[in-house]
Amino acid sequence: MRIVALHTDFRLYWPARLAALRERFESRGDSFQVVEIAGKGSPYSFAGSNAESSDAYWHILYPESAMEDLNPSEIKPRLMKLLDDLNPDIIISGAIAFPSGAVATAWANKRDRRVIVFDDSKIDVTPRSWVVNRIKRGVYNGVDAMLYPAKQWDATGKYWGFDQDRIFYGIDVVDNDFWRIPSERPYDKPYFLTVGRLVERKNIDGLIRAYNRLVENEGSEVPDLLIIGEGPERSGLEAIACGKVKIIEFKRPEELRGYYQHTDMFILPSHMDTWGLVVNEAMAAGAICAVSRGCGCSESLLKGMSDFIFESHDEEGLYNVMKKRMHLAEVEKRRLDMVMDENIQGFSLGSLCDSVEKGVDKLSKSKKRRGGILDRIIINRWEGRYNQA
Repeated sequence: MRIVALHTDFRLYWPARLAALRERFESRGDSFQVVEIAGKGSPYSFAGSNAESSDAYWHILYPESAMEDLNPSEIKPRLMKLLDDLNPDIIISGAIAFPSGAVATAWANKRDRRVIVFDDSKIDVTPRSWVVNRIKRGVYNGVDAMLYPAKQWDATGKYWGFDQDRIFYGIDVVDNDFWRIPSERPYDKPYFLTVGRLVERKNIDGLIRAYNRLVENEGSEVPDLLIIGEGPERSGLEAIACGKVKIIEFKRPEELRGYYQHTDMFILPSHMDTWGLVVNEAMAAGAICAVSRGCGCSESLLKGMSDFIFESHDEEGLYNVMKKRMHLAEVEKRRLDMVMDENIQGFSLGSLCDSVEKGVDKLSKSKKRRGGILDRIIINRWEGRYNQA
């Protein structure tokens, strides 16, 4: 069987995922190829580019370009030709909103092949007009299965017309083993930690205000607060932070690992995050995690840890979570360690491979999903768009 993984660009977490998937499928005797549309461009300076890859299994359509510089109308014919050359039986593609998913679906429908789309957006989080939803539904009628982060996405899959046996899970994983490699302590005092871009939706200002109050009430015994990230909100955050708050520039994964491993608690206070992969990293590294309900991972990764889930707009709740961590009994900490270890095991490279393998085997024996005439017209005409977050 020939399998192609296709996306606009594969950054950060993807090389490890793709290497694991390639190893899994090639161990079965299948062919596994990777296609990136663009070779450059990432909001994180340390993310690098795959453009210099010389591996025969990794194909980059525009190695010297970033996605935002490319025209979908120019991408489509070149990508269709590349897919003709690779001739996959199954494509594992990014969301249909992007050129990768749009072209993958069009090619698969033209060639009677199967396509699995991975996505972590929810219908209730990103509502669209009925016109947009009709177009999306038309494209989805040519998609054979969905790969979502967890069961909390079932309602979204069913809204788009997928039966339960066409929904698979586990796309939002990291290389847990990497984050477990023992690392030196990077900071000489106890500390709470958060990691992310310094933008409004990350709610770092709410975290700082709750933390400032904790320092006022609990005094010098409160761990410092380290904020690792960069972004337009930095000067405003520095203006409201007390002296125990340190804002640090982004770190490479090899450096970041030590911060996770030695923190008293990792906190993700976002108003909205589709998932929150930094929580995967921190939990794999052994950090106790506190996460807002605005993060898609809160229900899955913090199962059995309800005292460490809070509402992002509730600074009192966040204050109480930090205070609880300060006074946490050792026996309760050991219990949390066991819960976290069990939870993160279900979100590993191995679990992703199991899920994708199950989906591929299911589709290889299933009839191609096809919509009506209008759906096919939509699929043929839709080229996808790309907006840099």
